[in-house]
Amino acid sequence: MKKELAMKIVIFVVVLFIPLIYSFFYLKSYWDPYGDLSSIDIAVVNLDEGEEKENQGEEFLNSLIEDGTFNICKVTEEEALEGMKSNKYYASITIPKDFTKTLNSASTNQKQKAIITYSPNQANNYLATQIIGSAVKSMEIKLQAKVASKIVENLGEKLEEVPNSLDSIIDGASEILEGAQSLDSGISSISDGASTLNSSYNEFNAGLNSAYEGSKNLESGASKIDGAITSLNDGATTLDSAITEINLGVNKLNTEGEEGINKLSSGILEISLGAETLNEGVNTYVTGTESFVSYTNQYIAGVTEYTAGVDSYIDTINSILSNVTLDSSTKTKLMAAGSKLKETSVALNKNGSDITTNSASLTGENAAKLKAGALGLKSGTAEFATKASSLSQITNGIQSVVTALSEVQVGTNNLKSGVSQLKGGSSQIAQGSSDLSTGLYSLTSASTNVKNGINALSEGASAAKDGSSRLVEGVSTFKEEVIKGKEETVDALFSLDGLDTFTEDPVEFKTEAYGDVSSYGVAFTPLFLCIGLWVGALMCYVVLYYDKHSRFGIFDSTSQNKFKQNAMYILLGAANGVITATFLKVGLGFEIQNMFLYIFSSILIGITFMSIIQFLIRNFGDIGKFLALIILVLQLAASGGTFPVETINKFFQTFTNVLPMTYAINLLREILVPTMTNFKGEYIVILLSITVILTAITYVVDVLKNKKKLAK
Repeated sequence: MKKELAMKIVIFVVVLFIPLIYSFFYLKSYWDPYGDLSSIDIAVVNLDEGEEKENQGEEFLNSLIEDGTFNICKVTEEEALEGMKSNKYYASITIPKDFTKTLNSASTNQKQKAIITYSPNQANNYLATQIIGSAVKSMEIKLQAKVASKIVENLGEKLEEVPNSLDSIIDGASEILEGAQSLDSGISSISDGASTLNSSYNEFNAGLNSAYEGSKNLESGASKIDGAITSLNDGATTLDSAITEINLGVNKLNTEGEEGINKLSSGILEISLGAETLNEGVNTYVTGTESFVSYTNQYIAGVTEYTAGVDSYIDTINSILSNVTLDSSTKTKLMAAGSKLKETSVALNKNGSDITTNSASLTGENAAKLKAGALGLKSGTAEFATKASSLSQITNGIQSVVTALSEVQVGTNNLKSGVSQLKGGSSQIAQGSSDLSTGLYSLTSASTNVKNGINALSEGASAAKDGSSRLVEGVSTFKEEVIKGKEETVDALFSLDGLDTFTEDPVEFKTEAYGDVSSYGVAFTPLFLCIGLWVGALMCYVVLYYDKHSRFGIFDSTSQNKFKQNAMYILLGAANGVITATFLKVGLGFEIQNMFLYIFSSILIGITFMSIIQFLIRNFGDIGKFLALIILVLQLAASGGTFPVETINKFFQTFTNVLPMTYAINLLREILVPTMTNFKGEYIVILLSITVILTAITYVVDVLKNKKKLAK
């Protein structure tokens, strides 16, 4: 009897602890699966050949070992493959042979992507591969951060060279600025010289035109002189012939008397005519000479002015050539033009000297004697003609004639000599004035071209001056902007200090959990506590209600007091809730802010689940047990205890809001993981409603069955 009682107690206690056994051992085994992964073996194969005494693959491998998250095994490709086949390794990681080279390509224009091969052994344990895969993602992020850090480091080194390059640019800009200023100064000198040249050339051109006009007047005067010399020569010839006849007449006069006097009278008439002609020629000669001398003076003044203009022009050209660099062709033309002008100036000076010398012979002592002789001859012949009217005066007239003829003889000799010299000088003057006129005409035509060229040079020099000023201003602005850019670059580079370290870990995720879950087990406690209470309620009815020996009295299916039986099973559900909740808290040690609410909710869930199992089994029998299992499976899939409801199959999502475990799990979550939301009251009302409604239905059905039984 005692043995039977002990067995009943053991069975009853086991039934009470079924929810605890189910939930506790599940939670204990998976309480913190991520807490220690160091015993998980991962094979790492490093094939990296390195580059320039650097091996990034080896550094990566060492960092994995130092991290200590997993048990990193450094193996060969063959060992990794064998270990994967024998399930020794949960995953293998293969570092390629060009790993270092591809990472270093980040600083070149031939960038390559480094590919690390991750091979999870999903056949060994799929969940483990998911955990490792998450860690591998973290490794990938760290590697990317390291590459970014290296890129930034190389970029920083390159950028640090920029200020030095800018210094070189600034030095070059300074040299350009100095050259531009020197060019501006030179072009200013050219512009000033061109203006001076233009002004001087205007004076030179005016003198040249004056000289050309003087040369034309000189040529006209030379023509008049030549005509006068011709008349003078004719007069001298006539005079010489008349003197010869006079001499003959005088000789005959002495011997022949009256006949001689007649001839003498006739000769005197001819002499008188010749003297008139001679006197007119001398006057014409003197007038032409004076005109010639006047034109000569004008010509010499023009030549002098022209020579001064040429010298000033040549000096200006030389000054320009010394301040500017021209192409050899232009420079040669300018120098040739200067030389040609100089040669013309020298020739004009020589012609002026020759003309001065010849004009001196025309206006000198010979011309004076010639004029005096002509006047004497005229006077003598006039006096002789007067006295020749009487024979008594013949002797005196002859004597006067003889005296005059002596003077005339001297004058005619001087005249013939002067005319000879004058003839040669006149020919030279005529030829020289003709050459001078031709040369000055050509020079005047050429001067117009030179004038146009000087105007173009002056305009070009002015434009060049304006351009050089803008160049100086632009180079100065460029230099100032480069200096400013350097200062800004230095300031910007200062902000890059430590950027390589910063980019390696630029963002820190600060975890401020909304509803802090201390461990993996705490997150799953609501699910496994609910599953344990559901299974416990089901086992209470399977073990106690259907006991074939009917050992448990009021709990047996044969009990007649169904109202009391229903109440006892409800109390048994409450006991399951208290025992399971209390031992889970003590055994697993998780924190609970409101212990009363935790125990109350566990009791309510135990009662609710017991009322559901009671409703199914009491009203549907064995079918009810099957339905209880089906509902348990649906609740495991659709109540959101593991994966979010939104991620499960759409078919199962339709059951989520009608399953009691959904509200039981949410109620326990709000108690174990405090948040600002407060739906506890709503969940409690729903669970109480389910309990009251199903318990009432079960009671009503029992009453109806009892009445039906009594009616029979």
